[in-house]
Amino acid sequence: MISQSSVFWQRLEIFAAKENLRPLMDAYRDLCHYFENGAPLNKLFEYYQLISRITLEFKEFKENETRRMLSAHIKRLSQLGKHTEGQSRKLDGRIAKDKVENVLRDKSNLFLNYAEELCEDTQAGNIGAFQPNHRATNYQLYQIASLLCGIFSPLHEMKPHEVDYMSLINAQFNLRINKTNLPAIIKHKMNSFSTVLQHQATLYAMELSMEENDPDKQMWDIWGKGFIEAFKIRKEKFNPDLKPLPLKDNMLIWHTVKRLIDREFGGMDEANAEILLKHLDRVHRAVQSRYVFIEIYETIKKINNLDEREKFMQSFGHQMELLNPNNGKPHKLMKQWEFNDLEKVYDSMHRHLCDESLGLWEKKVFILISNLSVDLQMMLNDIFQKAAEEFIIPKLLVTNMETEAKDSVLDKVK
Repeated sequence: MISQSSVFWQRLEIFAAKENLRPLMDAYRDLCHYFENGAPLNKLFEYYQLISRITLEFKEFKENETRRMLSAHIKRLSQLGKHTEGQSRKLDGRIAKDKVENVLRDKSNLFLNYAEELCEDTQAGNIGAFQPNHRATNYQLYQIASLLCGIFSPLHEMKPHEVDYMSLINAQFNLRINKTNLPAIIKHKMNSFSTVLQHQATLYAMELSMEENDPDKQMWDIWGKGFIEAFKIRKEKFNPDLKPLPLKDNMLIWHTVKRLIDREFGGMDEANAEILLKHLDRVHRAVQSRYVFIEIYETIKKINNLDEREKFMQSFGHQMELLNPNNGKPHKLMKQWEFNDLEKVYDSMHRHLCDESLGLWEKKVFILISNLSVDLQMMLNDIFQKAAEEFIIPKLLVTNMETEAKDSVLDKVK
């Protein structure tokens, strides 16, 4: 991006003037030229002069944009009139306040996305006026935030090896993102944000809080103080025995993540948002399928003999049959092809009941679960959990009662 043709700079300058982004354009061009051949260590004074000038220009630009936005907001409120509901006016005021506070960051993000898109457009041979595509929609930004929360929300209490698994998933995801043709700014931001979210979600799941002297805290504060605050120890408001940890169910965390996604990724191209969503969905399915599979595998292993496992599978099968679209009930909870996919998982589990090899179950059962949509994976998990509650828990209670009775008899004998 640093070394570009004169055509690129001419097109970018015209576009920046049209969109009232000239101060950002000037700073971008000057910094690119300064670092064109690497960091010139013999020109540090010139660098500080450049940064000082850019800082002053940005400050003036922010003040001008703030005045313009506030003027537009006041004009809008006057047009709405006195009959506008108070709650609606308050909400509109909060939205305007957020936009004013983040005006420079929002404009910078938008400009950098435009610059990279224009670079690709120029390299494709276009020399006319740059016509950017639509920006990411509100629904796309909602999906991105929702998928990120889903990826880093374990289905049960975390164990040390699962912390490593979350780190591995995050690393693999970032590797995939880096291999795409997404703009560098999107890659960098997503790499940074997913790493921060994964770390914070781990602390949250293990009921820990970030230490004030954490060496990375300063970097995380860049994402906003509210982000760190949202992930403080959950014991204050949540049941400490809570096993599932859906981040999206914590409204403070959800609103914080959604607001950050809107702020940092709202300037990207609609098509780029779709590429990002495709990769996020793939990772989400991989993560959730692993949790569902491990829960199933470990539960089956706890059932000691084959006869008992067969009885459990009958209970599991009964729960599944209640969802069969062909069971004659008027309300269809799923389509026939969805039920068929769940039935394939059930059949594979049933065929391998006598084998406790994790490797075999991963090849025969996990592969089928990983191919399900996230919604079907969660439905499979719910069905299995209900069957386990009805079959295994009563047996464990009976076993515990028998053990207590034996202990009581032995105590009397003593």
